[in-house]
Amino acid sequence: MQLADFLGYAECPPDLRQQLWALPPFPPATRHCLLSGPERSGKTSLLFHTALVAARQGKEVLLLCRRQKLEQMPPLLPGGVAISDAAWQRVNIKYLSSGTDLLRYVSLIHALPAGPPDLLLVDDLHALADLPAGDRSRPRDMALCRILASLHEAANVASQLKGSPCQLIVTESSHVEGPRLLYILQRWLPLVLHIRPAGAAHALALLNPQPHIPCTCLAQLRFSVKHSALTLEGMQLGVCW
Repeated sequence: MQLADFLGYAECPPDLRQQLWALPPFPPATRHCLLSGPERSGKTSLLFHTALVAARQGKEVLLLCRRQKLEQMPPLLPGGVAISDAAWQRVNIKYLSSGTDLLRYVSLIHALPAGPPDLLLVDDLHALADLPAGDRSRPRDMALCRILASLHEAANVASQLKGSPCQLIVTESSHVEGPRLLYILQRWLPLVLHIRPAGAAHALALLNPQPHIPCTCLAQLRFSVKHSALTLEGMQLGVCW
């Protein structure tokens, strides 16, 4: 996986696109990824962009999400990309309504009619998992760990069945519990890409880089929405949060 998977088809000058795709991929050990950021910062749109990139490479994609959220806030596609694009036929969307549904579904990943995926995407984990409410954090943490462990195991099973790595990418809104929640998530999702406001736009970069991630992989991508399409406005090399 590389940063271009999230914005490589966004509208931008040709030289900027070439520079983005020239970035090397992240190490294989970090293939499971968390994409975090504030509400309405474009996480779902970037997730669909990643699905499109993988599908155009001939990979099978499984996207787990809530129907209500997707209908209320449809993702924005890159300019010139239509929903009729043949690549979308490789993107299977499964609507789930609770954490129980999520656990049950991923436990059957070996028996899916379309076969195991090459890429497993989960949009808005906290909302999709329907985690316990209340002031006590321990029940929420335990439920979250159980779901993350199940997703990780599902990706491992898919990898074994496909004979090639299945990547897991999860989106999550920035949470008030901050470092504690991030610590839990990073146990299963070691690569964390974070979105922050950047004036009238947003910026995407690696959060808490680890020593084994080369500096050549790092960049900050500044993106926005123009004419109802994702637009890449600029890139700064060697930058992380």
